Amino acid sequence: MNITRLVPIAVFSVMTLGCSGGSSNNESAAQQSLPIKSVAPSIIQISIEVDEQAMSITPNALNLKTGENGVFSLTLTQGYKFESISGCDATYNQESGKINVTAPEKPCSIKVMAKEQMMIPVTSSVLGFGSLPSLPQSVEQGSRFDIIAKPPI
Repeated sequence: MNITRLVPIAVFSVMTLGCSGGSSNNESAAQQSLPIKSVAPSIIQISIEVDEQAMSITPNALNLKTGENGVFSLTLTQGYKFESISGCDATYNQESGKINVTAPEKPCSIKVMAKEQMMIPVTSSVLGFGSLPSLPQSVEQGSRFDIIAKPPI
């Protein structure tokens, strides 16, 4: 065989020797065909802080999957009223007494504040004739109320 024919054949053989059809990042064919593992949503704990003298809460904490909705039930003690809620983007519905929350990506804590209602007794007296038929016994400090005077018949 002529040497001029042998050199191009040798060069072609060396060039094609490195091409095995694999990927450029050296993964084997078995690694490339593995299915993608799905990651299960993580469980997030949502805790809640309350003044136990002013209110009670159930449950004490929630364990939810990320994005899942949960509900706490809040019961105010007589003489207290809801003031504020903060943390975990939670919301409070005063009519139902429910705190709604959607689990974020990491654990968080909700803080609920209540304040004592300052009730002021209402006293009255009528000089002369007439009456005050619908006067409340007490009112919360800062709230308004109406006084209706009824003349004598």
